[in-house]
Amino acid sequence: MSTDVLKETALRVAVLADALESRSESALRSMEASAGALIHTASSFGQQGQTLVRDVSEGIQAHTRQSIMPVLQHASEPFREQLQSAASAALAASRQLEVQTARLAGQQRSMLWVSGTALALGAALSVAGSSLFVWAKWRELQQLEFADQIHAATESGALAPCGDALCVRVPQSPTRLGPKGEYIVVE
Repeated sequence: MSTDVLKETALRVAVLADALESRSESALRSMEASAGALIHTASSFGQQGQTLVRDVSEGIQAHTRQSIMPVLQHASEPFREQLQSAASAALAASRQLEVQTARLAGQQRSMLWVSGTALALGAALSVAGSSLFVWAKWRELQQLEFADQIHAATESGALAPCGDALCVRVPQSPTRLGPKGEYIVVE
């Protein structure tokens, strides 16, 4: 072979190597950008993140195989492992988020039962307190009515003081009350 042919072949190999290196850098940038988007998406969407991680990981692997020649495949292996590690971390974070969401839902249900029970007890205590208040006021009203009857009897002269004693005016034929007739109705 002549020197010119060797130079031309070397120049073609160099151009080919530059093209492969350019494609490799582009693919690596694409992989890094995809990995960042993958982590963000996985942490944001919980269960959907698991599917997305798998799909993006498979897509990146397919794109990598198509765009990088077998010679460069060995060089890209560490990046693929980093991407898989990042995807695994995103899946673990997603699972952790699911566990915490389930715990929070359980705590909310528990708080709902406790608050409902507290409201029911509060309502029952309120009804009991109101009933006790009404009963006490009814008793007071009965006492006031009795005092009112005594006052009316005193004003009408049916009850009068007789020195040190209290006198009652009784009709000629008094009406008797009580189980043994021991009470007489005052005029």
